[in-house]
Amino acid sequence: MEILHNASGGSVIRRDVHLQRFHRDIQGFSLHALATAGVNLELQGRVLVGLEPGTVFL
Repeated sequence: MEILHNASGGSVIRRDVHLQRFHRDIQGFSLHALATAGVNLELQGRVLVGLEPGTVFL
């Protein structure tokens, strides 16, 4: 997505260009803690050994 966004030129930042919305949504999700492998592995490990997940999302 980053390569496509960068190749789209300056007009990609306009609100009526759907690509900027897709880029922003994907970028926002990728920065979320639950999308980070280390966080997910910790949650899975805690549950597998019988501990509380330590998060309100589960």
